[in-house]
Amino acid sequence: MTTLQGVYMRLGVLCIGMLLLGACVSLSSSKKEPERPKITDQTSLKEAIAFGVDFGGDTLVATKRLIKKRGEWSKAEELLFGILMNQKADWSTGSLINAVDLFKTSGSQRAYKVFHKMAREGKLIKKRH
Repeated sequence: MTTLQGVYMRLGVLCIGMLLLGACVSLSSSKKEPERPKITDQTSLKEAIAFGVDFGGDTLVATKRLIKKRGEWSKAEELLFGILMNQKADWSTGSLINAVDLFKTSGSQRAYKVFHKMAREGKLIKKRH
């Protein structure tokens, strides 16, 4: 093996070592998903709706159970109607779907107003091809 080959070999080993080290550091410092909040009897209606919209899944199910248990679907419908009519443009698709799901579950008769506003503003979720 020539001296030049030895240098390239050491350089290759050094580069691979740096790549592995970089991968380990990036994996250990990656951001963890925020912890899902627990919906309890003490959770306010506004908080429960916000948590359900933001986190979805089990949190959304717990939000629906809490609203049903308290008999607050009419209050929830009012809050959700306001949220959807004044929604932020930076909402993720998941948050929008969660909010619409809660609104639908409330049995609201004003769904057409929300749909019309969203269609007018181009905020409907488009099917991806």
